[in-house]
Amino acid sequence: MERPDDSEPEAEDSDPQAGHDEPPRTLGGSNLGFTIGHGGGFFPALGPTPSWLGSGAFTVPGVNILGALTNQVTSIFRPFIDQQLGHISAMIIDPILEQQRGRWAEIFERLLPTLGAALPENWHDTNLPDLPLLERLLLDEGLALAWVPPSRILNRLLTADTAQERRRVIGQNWRTIARACIYELDHVTSRQGRQHADFIRRAAAALEDGHQEAAQALATNLLDSMVRIHFDKPSTVVGQNTRLAIVDLPLKDALVLGGIWGAFGEFRADRGDTVPRWFTRHASVHGVSRRQYSRVNAVIVLMHCTALLRLLELEVLTD
Repeated sequence: MERPDDSEPEAEDSDPQAGHDEPPRTLGGSNLGFTIGHGGGFFPALGPTPSWLGSGAFTVPGVNILGALTNQVTSIFRPFIDQQLGHISAMIIDPILEQQRGRWAEIFERLLPTLGAALPENWHDTNLPDLPLLERLLLDEGLALAWVPPSRILNRLLTADTAQERRRVIGQNWRTIARACIYELDHVTSRQGRQHADFIRRAAAALEDGHQEAAQALATNLLDSMVRIHFDKPSTVVGQNTRLAIVDLPLKDALVLGGIWGAFGEFRADRGDTVPRWFTRHASVHGVSRRQYSRVNAVIVLMHCTALLRLLELEVLTD
């Protein structure tokens, strides 16, 4: 199957509920960086990334990462040099720092393949946002951002100003996103992975046929099943007592598991909680209603299933 063409926006009507209800969560923030590799608490990690990687935008692959990293290294040394040497540093040290910039750029250029491998393919020509924004989209809004949606749509989500605008983007591009999910399933080859993929395809088919409620119900149950099957302690992934520390995870894991944690936000029908319009597993199971069941939410949970399956196929499923 060919990758869906997302070069132009769809001429599809947006979901009528796409502009309502920002998720009522607390925005978190951190200046820590991510781990490059597999794991970090769930799978064995290859090693840490310098903390300053998490504090600025960069593109993988692309040349703007080199300037960002070299500028960052220079800024690390600058306060110390100025404190120790004062005005003399401008005359003596600045030429030396400028000379070293070229060497740092060469080093960072060699790191680009590693950085690219640390991110899903839909991020390869996308600016990685600063950590507070990433936490908001994943942990607060419960969006799926890994492997799907395609890069053009991902960039629109990252640059949208509000949660309502991001839901509108998903609603306007729901068909392209659903087909992108199907495309990603072609990369699933393990026996158990193919079983999961079959249900994702069925959910996507229901969505395309206009049965969004059936699609959301099936995909939600599949997501819940995958979490409980493949994690010894599901609470470490979806438990709401402690905010998931995505900064401690590899980039791929953070993008997938952070969004899933957000999608498992608390909803208690027995205490009179209002059924939210933003997707949450608990409201989909315990608060079936027109407020919770929508095309946008069906697309979001379809993306979560696809992203988690791609991650599991890379790091867990081997048969």
